[in-house]
Amino acid sequence: MGIREKAIELAMELKRTPDFVELRQAKTAIDRVPALRQELEAFNKSQNSLYSSRLPSSEAASRMEQLSKKYAELSKVPEIDRYLKAAKAFNTLLANALKEVNGSIEAELK
Repeated sequence: MGIREKAIELAMELKRTPDFVELRQAKTAIDRVPALRQELEAFNKSQNSLYSSRLPSSEAASRMEQLSKKYAELSKVPEIDRYLKAAKAFNTLLANALKEVNGSIEAELK
């Protein structure tokens, strides 16, 4: 089995995890309310824009503070809070899987 097939297999396994199931359910709940979906999309767009920008540190810090306030505001909405928590849990799971892959590769290089 090639790497591509193994990657697809890993993706399928990740989709079976409780973390992914919760993330999908939370996303579905948000998608049912267009205003919530738009709020979350706008927040994600602002967040991605900040992370990919090359702003001076003082301006980046100011924009990060604004995003933090918006995050706190959005977290008060139960559906969005559920989604944000589910996304964090799934991202942690994914990061841990990638750490395992990286650790295994790094061990072979030592």
